[in-house]
Amino acid sequence: MLSSFFFSVGAFLVLFCYSIVLVLHWHHLHVRQQVFRACSIVVLHLMLAAMLVMFFLMPVVFTLLSGRDISSESISLWKLFFPAVHLRYLTYSPFSIGTTAIGIFATVAMLRTERRPYRALAFLFVLLLFLPLSLYLMNGTMYLDPKAYIPFLPLLLLLCGGFLESLFARQIPLRSAMLLYAAVVALGLIFYDGTGIEQIAAVIDAPLLLIAVAVFYRWNKRWAVWGQVAAFSMLICFSVNLGDGYMKKSSLEVMYSPEIQGIVDSISEEDSSFYRISEEYHAGDTVNCVWGPNCYRSSVYFCCCSAAVSWSRCLHGRFRCALPCFSTQR
Repeated sequence: MLSSFFFSVGAFLVLFCYSIVLVLHWHHLHVRQQVFRACSIVVLHLMLAAMLVMFFLMPVVFTLLSGRDISSESISLWKLFFPAVHLRYLTYSPFSIGTTAIGIFATVAMLRTERRPYRALAFLFVLLLFLPLSLYLMNGTMYLDPKAYIPFLPLLLLLCGGFLESLFARQIPLRSAMLLYAAVVALGLIFYDGTGIEQIAAVIDAPLLLIAVAVFYRWNKRWAVWGQVAAFSMLICFSVNLGDGYMKKSSLEVMYSPEIQGIVDSISEEDSSFYRISEEYHAGDTVNCVWGPNCYRSSVYFCCCSAAVSWSRCLHGRFRCALPCFSTQR
């Protein structure tokens, strides 16, 4: 996760939140003291991990302070602080946690559960669902991109598992949970800022899940819930992946050309010290390319177009360009 600043922030928060969940699960006496103790231990270890990679995080800090590029648009304070239901933060979008309606239902239904670990998780995801400010901070105050929430997927799956367990044990106050779920989905559709396909998915998925839960409570048919969740999850998975654009073989031959390989090899022979090579041309298409054992790739977050690179030049002493599509930094 430390290969990306934005994922590392989410990963650290997930570990911190999961430690609180475990304490609430294991301890029933002196809970506050136990939570404080566990949080202190986890924070100490996370700080040690962050300090070990601080050298690599320095360019990220400069990028955050200087702005990723000149096209960055400011975000209004009203949009950041005004609570609204953002369904795409948790569902459907391939650049978010990516669950289906079960994630929303589990979040609202477990707010009233007597099981403290799951209630804590429910409150956590309510904050993520309603407050854009949390997403803005996790993205380094640069934009509102729900991909920063992807590390929270294990915690949401844990919450969904607890919800299904309570549902099948008939420990969910069904009427209030269904009304609250319907209200949240309705508000989410009003404020929806995703694609049309994602909105259609929410319109179809949300009522079908309500029907499946009602069928279970009326006729004790668990397969109705399992079938709806599994079927719609597979449908979303296939539709998202089949809808992606794929790279043509002719383009692939250009991206992985022998000319570029020769340039990388010549640079490696000339200077075997640690350096980075970043492609500015079609970086997304060649993100998984490895040009050699001595080629240390930089990520898109350390882009040579960033204003922060001038500070990096001062820090590292030398900056040179090999080709218009390549730059090397020592």
